[in-house]
Amino acid sequence: MTMQEFSFVMHERELAPGIYTLMLDNAGNAPDAMAIRGPGISGGQHFETINGREKTRFTVTLQPGSYEVWCPVGNHRAQGMETTLAVK
Repeated sequence: MTMQEFSFVMHERELAPGIYTLMLDNAGNAPDAMAIRGPGISGGQHFETINGREKTRFTVTLQPGSYEVWCPVGNHRAQGMETTLAVK
């Protein structure tokens, strides 16, 4: 998954249920992070903030359903840095 100024570029928008180690690539210049909420992650899970041109990895267990994905940094979500992910 790639982050750019106020957007997420997801290579896959639909995944099978399972455990995933995701690579988060901040291709922009501003610090960004990722948060995800959906089945099994009701309160939301936030991952570390990374600076522009940095990468990080994290592991998440996805169950069938729809997940909200957004950037919790500042007002990035309000500026459109959000998307959805379907797990079928």
